[in-house]
Amino acid sequence: MEILQLTDSTAHNNARLNAFYDAANFILAGDSIAPEDKLHFFVTAHFSKAKQVDVHKCCSHFRNRIDRLVHGRTKQRLYKALWLEEGQQLNTSARDTTHAHWLIEWPANISDNAFRYVFVELWSEICGDANIKFKHVQLELGGVLGVVNYCLKESDMGNTGVFVELCSDNAKLQKNRQAVKEKQR
Repeated sequence: MEILQLTDSTAHNNARLNAFYDAANFILAGDSIAPEDKLHFFVTAHFSKAKQVDVHKCCSHFRNRIDRLVHGRTKQRLYKALWLEEGQQLNTSARDTTHAHWLIEWPANISDNAFRYVFVELWSEICGDANIKFKHVQLELGGVLGVVNYCLKESDMGNTGVFVELCSDNAKLQKNRQAVKEKQR
């Protein structure tokens, strides 16, 4: 059963709308709790120049390490969704640098500041850059789905592959994770 579906035939031609539904369906699947109960922080994190070559590998490694740091070896995962975006870093001369947008859970077992510290330290170690901005997901700004829409802004330039489902988690336990493609069968 698909949670959101397109009914208008013209919507199928709209790449941004299709990308939005893919990401939204992924977030809504897995554990059946509201998106705002799964995802609390919107984080923008940059990669060092040396790490620009393999950002997918860096994000995958980061995802696994942060889960182990927060949950230990329980095989539990934080709820998270990842988008990779090309863009310009502010306050630098670097252009066309890839950066990550994470929607991520604030784990209940550690404080807000402790989680930020763990995130920054681990990201800096793996991705080589401490240029990281945290924001709380705010309902009055559209909540989780408003952030999803923002993260798809590159699709207006034809880049709809910015959502990285393989580095995202919609369930606490891997066995409960549901992929977008599974929902479409």
